Amino acid sequence: MKGIYRQGTLKALILGTIVGGLAGAGHGAIARDLVLSMNDGHTALDQSGKMIGAAHLTPDTVTLIDITGDKAKIFGTSAVPGNVEGPPTAAWISKDASWGIVTSGTKVDPAVPGVLMHNALVSLVSFDSKTPHIVSQAKAGEGATGVAVSPDETMLLVANRFAGTISIFHMQDRKLVAVGMVDLGGKSTPTSIVFLKDGKHALVARHGRDDIAVLTVDGGTATLDTQSIPVGHFPVTMDYNATTDKVAVGNMGAGKGEIDSVSIIDVHSAPYRVSATLPVGSAPEPLKFSPDGRFLAVGSVNGSNKPGSSFYHKDGYLQIFSMDRDVPHKITEIPVGAWPQGIGFSRDGHEILVQNMTDRTLSVLHFDGVTAKQTGLLKLDAGPASMATPW
Repeated sequence: MKGIYRQGTLKALILGTIVGGLAGAGHGAIARDLVLSMNDGHTALDQSGKMIGAAHLTPDTVTLIDITGDKAKIFGTSAVPGNVEGPPTAAWISKDASWGIVTSGTKVDPAVPGVLMHNALVSLVSFDSKTPHIVSQAKAGEGATGVAVSPDETMLLVANRFAGTISIFHMQDRKLVAVGMVDLGGKSTPTSIVFLKDGKHALVARHGRDDIAVLTVDGGTATLDTQSIPVGHFPVTMDYNATTDKVAVGNMGAGKGEIDSVSIIDVHSAPYRVSATLPVGSAPEPLKFSPDGRFLAVGSVNGSNKPGSSFYHKDGYLQIFSMDRDVPHKITEIPVGAWPQGIGFSRDGHEILVQNMTDRTLSVLHFDGVTAKQTGLLKLDAGPASMATPW
């Protein structure tokens, strides 16, 4: 695939193609490999890299992308509140790709144009009718961002950055039911959250404390354990691979162009521990394991979100590490766009999508296990900020 694929407006006929594939396969089977992109249309950057309200607002949206085979295609987009502030883990999609979760932790202050204010909105979105639509909405805590859903898809945890809490929801008949809150302590600034495969434990990145908190899940609620896992400076994004029982944590550092790190946590047995630390490019906000856990893709913002700084670079880049040794090693590196966010692998691990927030594009890469090359660029109408796959 070469060139730029332009995004069209959402039409019933287009989305009917997706829905028809899902309906034909039935729940529990997937006719197409679909990726969910949450896109922020209300946030911009000033010269220092501070997030501000965009001068020209466009709707926040969700986009479904088909990456079946070797050509990525955008089918359509529907308006759903979202935002870029926080990790690119503020979206989730079900195993059968028929519904998903999106959070929105900021919005533009209606009384003061250009100023962002806190938000706490969680949306449950259905993809199994002709028009994707919001089925249920609920309030979490201020700065609602990273989400995690239990393996049985009945429990939702939401990290609330500004509130320092985790919101707990049950999902019954695709309705969000708030059942509790976990207090992570003052200045904890929780960001990403992941469920482990047993469904009885979850990990939370505490950006403000340079550690990973451990939650025990039991009886439909969650409690904070005494154990915490020290990692690098300012952990933001996490990803978990159930096949290898490894968690990757992107440590954002001081944000001054320095070399930063990714911590690899072994969660095969308690107590959980950091088993490796990888030097990576500056600001490793995006990271993702391949579905089989053999590779880890780590994006570097690389100063591309700070146009007025001495370490500004026009583009970010992606590094791919092999996980087949005790200490993972880098095997390739490739440029992507400005302010990279979420990463998504295809089910077979050969195609990679990378969100470029500033450029409002998705880089489409082909990965053969040794090298990666760009094969296309998908254009969006809002800045892609979080990504999720059903696998």
